[in-house]
Amino acid sequence: MSRHKKPRIKKLRSMYIWHRYIGVSAALLVVILAITGLMLNHTGKLQLDSRYVSNNWLLDQYGIRAPANIRSYRVENHWLSQWGERLFLDQTGVGVTQEKLLGALYYEGMLVVALDSEVWLLTPQGELIEKLGGNEGIPAGMSAIGLTDEGRVAVMAAHGVYTADRDLVIWHDAPEAITVWIDSEDLPAGLHQRLLEKYRGQGLPLERVILDLHSGRLFGRYGIYVMDAAAVLMLFLAFSGSWIWGIRHIRNRQKKMQAHHNPKH
Repeated sequence: MSRHKKPRIKKLRSMYIWHRYIGVSAALLVVILAITGLMLNHTGKLQLDSRYVSNNWLLDQYGIRAPANIRSYRVENHWLSQWGERLFLDQTGVGVTQEKLLGALYYEGMLVVALDSEVWLLTPQGELIEKLGGNEGIPAGMSAIGLTDEGRVAVMAAHGVYTADRDLVIWHDAPEAITVWIDSEDLPAGLHQRLLEKYRGQGLPLERVILDLHSGRLFGRYGIYVMDAAAVLMLFLAFSGSWIWGIRHIRNRQKKMQAHHNPKH
């Protein structure tokens, strides 16, 4: 073997070693990129946008925690509570609102729910019957709801106490009404824990986690650089693999040509 061939062989071996070790090192990241990429390409079929994560560590990573102030009221044998913008009757979601929950009571076979500027009428199962606002005569600036000693629904509004007729259609100024106002109560511990899991568990779509895992954002700002490095390593593997194949292909052709021109006797 001539002297000038040895450096070429060493270079080829060196490139092969680098190719092999980088391939092994990048294997896990490449697998993550490949699997998450495939999942994102089939988001609809996998229902990633309608499935939610319930893992506590992931929820903490995304800062999805319970609201600081949870308002809850006992209504007969049920509990109505507000978690952020979501209202729950026991464990059933009954609606979303940006207004503050002021109280609720059972009246004429319905649940009457008072918010800042609206009154919601619900079935005992939590189904919405109707929303009443200022156009339906609801007094402005409500701060509490209760029942009078005559069994009428009353609200504390910006200009005093108002009571409604039996159908909750007409509201009258009633400053002298004797009213028992509804006070908030703490949720039972078991129900609070179940609602906490329910509230947090519907705040993080699986699609977002897969997307952030694919980009590396799941692991913070440095995770992005790790995935960028994985992409660079994949490029290196592609080029080094092509280079190794090309050198071997050329060497094999040279060997064949030499064998053809120098046949064995």
